[in-house]
Amino acid sequence: MTLGMGKRQISKIILMETIFVGVISLAIGIVIGVFVSQFMSILVAKMFEADMSEFRFVFSKDACIKTCIYFAVMYVAVMFFNTFTVSKYKLINLLNAEKKNEKVKIKNPFLCILVFIIAVIMLGMAYWKVTVDVGSLTTADKILPPIIMGIVSTVLIFWSLSGFIIQIVQKMKKTYLKGTNMFVLKQINNKINTMVASMSVICLMLFMTISILSSSLALRNTMRKRINTNDTSGFKSI
Repeated sequence: MTLGMGKRQISKIILMETIFVGVISLAIGIVIGVFVSQFMSILVAKMFEADMSEFRFVFSKDACIKTCIYFAVMYVAVMFFNTFTVSKYKLINLLNAEKKNEKVKIKNPFLCILVFIIAVIMLGMAYWKVTVDVGSLTTADKILPPIIMGIVSTVLIFWSLSGFIIQIVQKMKKTYLKGTNMFVLKQINNKINTMVASMSVICLMLFMTISILSSSLALRNTMRKRINTNDTSGFKSI
């Protein structure tokens, strides 16, 4: 823009970049997804001791088409958002963007500590349920509560983490007042405050993966026990 390029030209460049990145990522994702899906099918079949003698390499055209459509919808939305954002920016704002301070919301430190402790306890109970006490997760109504606990506690932990950290470190005067630790700590807190949503989503995806895997193993063990019980009872009756 400083060299005289118009917003329409900049929007076209952003549009082409988005399309280029989208096509490459979609192609790589589909290729990797096709082979990983075969591996996951074999893994699930092995878990439930299914017959693999007739297993064949499968490529679902419907799944590929739906993936392309959903991906295209998301990228079209991103392209419109980028174009709209660029059209709203002024040159002076872009030049001074690095100098602009972040808006930091001050949180009650004691409330943060209380929420953090409660959230850690809740998250610990949720992970204990889906890992150690996984045998009790045999039905959907028993699986849902630890998943909800994990979701709520994860969001609360990241919401209260910045206030909790600053309160703990401020009590350690020698560490807090040494060198540039005060400045670095403030920057870390600001980043945590602005990235609560993204960090929560990443951790929730990991938690959901662990929960689903543990639940699948529990269901498999339950099915195996029932099959063995039926086989045993049938053998006794004979």
